[in-house]
Amino acid sequence: MKSGFTLLASAAAACAMMLLSSCDSAKSGSAAALATDLDSASYALGFAQGDYIAQSVKQQFAQDSALLNWGKFAAKFKQGLSADSATFSRKQVEILAEQIFMQGFSMANSLRSQGDTLNMNLVAAAFADAMNGKAVIMDARTAQKTFQDYMTNRKARLENANKEAGQKFLEENAGKEGVVTTASGLQYKVLTEGNGPKPAATDTVVINYKGTLLDGTVFDSSYDRKEPAEFVLNQVIAGWTEGVQLMNEGSKFVLWIPGDLAYAARPIGGAKAGYQLLTFECELLKVKPAKAAKK
Repeated sequence: MKSGFTLLASAAAACAMMLLSSCDSAKSGSAAALATDLDSASYALGFAQGDYIAQSVKQQFAQDSALLNWGKFAAKFKQGLSADSATFSRKQVEILAEQIFMQGFSMANSLRSQGDTLNMNLVAAAFADAMNGKAVIMDARTAQKTFQDYMTNRKARLENANKEAGQKFLEENAGKEGVVTTASGLQYKVLTEGNGPKPAATDTVVINYKGTLLDGTVFDSSYDRKEPAEFVLNQVIAGWTEGVQLMNEGSKFVLWIPGDLAYAARPIGGAKAGYQLLTFECELLKVKPAKAAKK
């Protein structure tokens, strides 16, 4: 996809694979059919992708008027998807159709895995509207904005859910024996108290750790890799920088790190959204003081 069409390149519309069964029969939608935000997003995604494909075909095959017959194009598209690989005639239009299908397949799986099921009848209907140049409910610009707004709101909703779950856990965890809450909101518990030096933020530390999500899923572990990690302490997430400075060499702590002190909006461990509370079991093996600055 072109760089100027970032939304569709990243979203990789799910509508294309629906053409196998519904492109010829899908009827144009109506505003009344868009009962939910997901319905609107489904129609918007189908229309925006159909419009993009129509414009792309016009640009690439402008010299061949036969290929601008949308019925023939749809037939070629379906033929390309269903053809046996041994007899597949790889004409330009069939290659384009194959690429569109793979993008749609990828996006459909991605949304399903994250709990969103597009209304594929609306996707297919919108796709057909766009391919035939019929702005029944919305035009291409509105379709792009509608889908962008849906994805933005969806991201915010999921992030807020993670923040609320993390805050609830921290409030309950704060009352447990041995748990200390710092001014930043970081929580920790001492499992083993070492007697070595404490690191400064500029020091390098050698540390074993296991990181888990709120549901107990292990997303990272130096124990599993059978090799401790080594890094400069002020070059990692803020929760680590603060928490590990509380540890003496030889100590073992549990750190509970709120999302804003961890990876913020970046989802971890295959999650749907960021701002996850992370739990780390940390064992500080060695502190390597930073070299003195050259005078």
